[in-house]
Amino acid sequence: MRPVFAIINANSYNLGDSSTKGIDDGLLIRRALERSRTLNDFEQLLDETNLEGRKDTWNFGALDAAGNVAMYECANFSYVKFNAHDSTHENIGLVVRATFSVSGGSNHDGEPRYKRALLLIAKRLEEQRIDVNFILKTLARDLASPLDDPYPLPYNGVQNGRPAGFILAEDITINRTVSRSCAVIRGVLPGEDPRLSTIYAMLGPPVLSVAYPLWWNLRKSSGSYDNAQVPMYVQILRRLPLLYP
Repeated sequence: MRPVFAIINANSYNLGDSSTKGIDDGLLIRRALERSRTLNDFEQLLDETNLEGRKDTWNFGALDAAGNVAMYECANFSYVKFNAHDSTHENIGLVVRATFSVSGGSNHDGEPRYKRALLLIAKRLEEQRIDVNFILKTLARDLASPLDDPYPLPYNGVQNGRPAGFILAEDITINRTVSRSCAVIRGVLPGEDPRLSTIYAMLGPPVLSVAYPLWWNLRKSSGSYDNAQVPMYVQILRRLPLLYP
């Protein structure tokens, strides 16, 4: 049985990107999934790409079948690791990022979203653990910003001179106008089969979508794939003008 290795990434805009050559994030992720069983394997790949260079700069989150989780802030020729099990940056035993790296410069693009996520997580931890349900229903769909907290809905306030009830969701809310998908990767407990690791995938903006549970070894006996996700994505796109007029 091949152990499960999971990886996600996002652009980081303050790591001094200066390269026009090197590996891109898609190829790097493919190599990671093909070659990595553990975080150590992935770090060896990052060491290799430190030499050849990376075409852009990213934050990578990685999870292996043994339950090791880390965030890697990757510049063109170097990276910094933040282990979720011993992270003290957020002081909550978790690693949270937006589109900037804490090891980078002062351009903290997405900092309002980052701070909002920390606030929601801290409030949640006062009562219970972080779980998939919280991330999918609350964190990924959040529309609060420095302008206003629109909850509870329906919202009848005014933001930035717009009509009453309009919620500005540009680059200051967690769920943004450019948000087109969401994925939550859930690992397994010690002793459980790593093949039970689950990806909960939302197609389209989280505020309008539903989550589909997916497993890496899922096969269809008929040889065809369930295409229920395709019409769901189409329906979401049709409703975008209603959400973002």
